[in-house]
Amino acid sequence: GQTMASGVVAPQVAPPPTPVPPNGSPSPFPSRLATPRDPEPIPEVEAPSFVLADLDAGQVLVQKASGDIRPIASLTKLMTALLVLEAGRLDRIVRVHPDAVFDRGDYGAGSALGLRPGERISVRGLLAGLVLGSANDAAEALAIEASGSVSAFVEDMNARARTLGMRQ
Repeated sequence: GQTMASGVVAPQVAPPPTPVPPNGSPSPFPSRLATPRDPEPIPEVEAPSFVLADLDAGQVLVQKASGDIRPIASLTKLMTALLVLEAGRLDRIVRVHPDAVFDRGDYGAGSALGLRPGERISVRGLLAGLVLGSANDAAEALAIEASGSVSAFVEDMNARARTLGMRQ
């Protein structure tokens, strides 16, 4: 053994034996790597088409029929809000056009504020109903106020979408 400063002899400790085949590897580095399987499998999605993207990385993570042309649903309401906000004048009072009013059985009446023809409401109030309540009558009232008719407003939305690079 070695003699330490205090005069005590320290015992010699031999290094552990190097493992050799067949029960060990002569290399201290792993030669095989066992990786766990993916902890998060891709979920089953019943939608006919979808895209999941990591926008920070600019990477599409998973997609299904992403090139299919689909109705844009509530994206229409977001586009309506964009055009209304860009136009400003949120405190302006709108007189609700009869074409913006939904009867109970009308398609889209299930998501409506219940506006009445001639009712007076601010652009800000209609915008709140549009964004917070997904109100179809608020969307139509804003569209008619902004462009004179829903069809004219659709043309304005499509033109604005093109400026954003939205082609389909």
